[in-house]
Amino acid sequence: MTAGLIFMWEKPVSVVAVVVAGGRGKRMEGDIPKQYMMLGNKPILARTLSIFEKTDIVQDVIIAVPEQDKGYVAREIIEKFNLKKVSAIRPGGAQRQDTVKSAFEAVGNGTEIVIVHDGVRPFITTELINQAVAAARLYGAAVTAVPVKDTIKRAGRNEIVRESLHREELWSVQTPQVFRWDIIREAYDIAYRECFFGTDDAMLVERLGIPVKIIMGSYENIKVTTREDLIIGQMFLD
Repeated sequence: MTAGLIFMWEKPVSVVAVVVAGGRGKRMEGDIPKQYMMLGNKPILARTLSIFEKTDIVQDVIIAVPEQDKGYVAREIIEKFNLKKVSAIRPGGAQRQDTVKSAFEAVGNGTEIVIVHDGVRPFITTELINQAVAAARLYGAAVTAVPVKDTIKRAGRNEIVRESLHREELWSVQTPQVFRWDIIREAYDIAYRECFFGTDDAMLVERLGIPVKIIMGSYENIKVTTREDLIIGQMFLD
């Protein structure tokens, strides 16, 4: 049902993708940040950006990276891999939310839909991007997610189980997370005014009382944060 939404639009929509790559990759324990590590024949960030480059519905891409990396990214990622849709490279912040906020400052007038995606999720697909954008246009906000496979328990002090949660109601949230620009902009403005920091962008929208639609993601849409993830990612490519 959701996939069909992409055929229901009456006019083109202005879509901007914000790709967040502001981390230093401490969990990877490497000499270089995880977003620049090679996966196959491309750095992870270049592989992620290449998906948005070939996704027709996305007109503009803004990336956010550590301030000191901007020159490197322009030269070794954007120019080297001929990524023509990237219109701005913004400096990252202390936390992920600060990094997204920095990227938002480059979003142009007339933008209707904003996609937020992790730079180290290189296995996103054009089809999933299109479905999430269609859902966001219809509902105002949409996130990709997959059902939780394991039983999840809530623990209290001393790691004593307090309750077992109903697995049928639990989803593991991914990116892309997609929003109408007016909604996510207001959500960020209010969050900063109230000094609230969420663990994902949808959480800021939820605080406004706006429903967020879940779109079935993919178990292959992994976030590469550890050496084990890098091995798994290489297996996907092979």
